[in-house]
Parts: sequence; structure tokens; C-alpha cells
Amino acid sequence: MGRISETLVEIAGEQHGLFTVEQARQRGVSPGSVRTLASRGQLERRSQGLYRVRALPLGPDAELMEAVLWTEGRGVIIGESALALWGLADVNPRRVHLGLPPGDRIRRVDAHRFLIRHVADLDADRDEHRGIPTLTPRRSLEDAILQGLPGDLAVQGIESGLRQGRISDRSAVDLRLCLDRRARSGLSA
Repeated sequence: MGRISETLVEIAGEQHGLFTVEQARQRGVSPGSVRTLASRGQLERRSQGLYRVRALPLGPDAELMEAVLWTEGRGVIIGESALALWGLADVNPRRVHLGLPPGDRIRRVDAHRFLIRHVADLDADRDEHRGIPTLTPRRSLEDAILQGLPGDLAVQGIESGLRQGRISDRSAVDLRLCLDRRARSGLSA
């Protein structure tokens, strides 16, 4: 592979095989070069401004990374999608739960088919797991509980979080209280 391809492989290698044209441009690769490499079959165009390096396999988390890259890095994986990413509960969301700061929006025409957008204050609880921006395990559990995660899965998530050392004993108590409040308010699933 040429120099340009090596740069793109380096970027994409850290992002589950994906990169944006803007990321490439920031590393000295022109949008025209990206288009040329795509026309030669070295890159796969995933959506406007988002590409995959064909030489790199798509991992199981590529869909989550793709959702974050659609937001140009402003969004994070939250809720049930974050629980699946962290391996805290046996959830398998059909769409990616993506948190965005208030006032932000996704400008992708097709994004609504793949995403459930949530508006949330994300700064204090941002984290990263397997290279993907997400919320902390504690915040992910809390958000999922408030979004209606079934009680048995919430308990599973809390216990898994404790067992894996991802949440503290105090956080587990707080999350159980959150689950109890939800049940008393009639919002339990």
C-alpha cells in the first residue's frame, strides 16, 4: 500500500476499520485521494464522508463506531447499546442508542433507521471502551433503567458491573434505588 493508504489504515485501525474524510484531511490526505482510493476498490464508502478500509475486517463493534463517527465525535454510545458494549447485560438492541449534547443533531438522512437519538449532558460521564466513546458503566446503567430497561436485565447489569469491578458498591446501591423508584412510579417494564 502507498503512503496515503498507510495513513488511512492507521486512522481506521484505531476505529474498527472506519474513518471520516475530515479525519483523513487532518492527517494530510485530500478528499480527492479518498475518492480515488474508493474508486480503485481499496476503500468502501459507508455513507457521505465515512469510509472503511477494505483491508481491515469490520469487527462486532463497527456499527457503534460508525454511529459515533456520523456525529463527528460529538456523540457517545448510551443506554442498552452501552450495556451491550460493556458486556453488562444480555441486551441486543435493534438500533444504536446514541447520546448527543443538547442542541446537537445528526445530519444523516438515513440515520433514523439505525439510531435512537437521546439528548443528554455527556461531559461528566464520558468514557471509552474498545476504542468507542461511551458513557461510564454506572451512567449507562442509570440511563438504561430510566429508559425502561426490564428489571431483570437491570439487576443483571448491576450484578455484572459489581463482579467486573466496573461499578462501586455505592453505585450499585444507588442504581437499585433508581430501579425501585421507577417500579414505584409505575414505569417498570
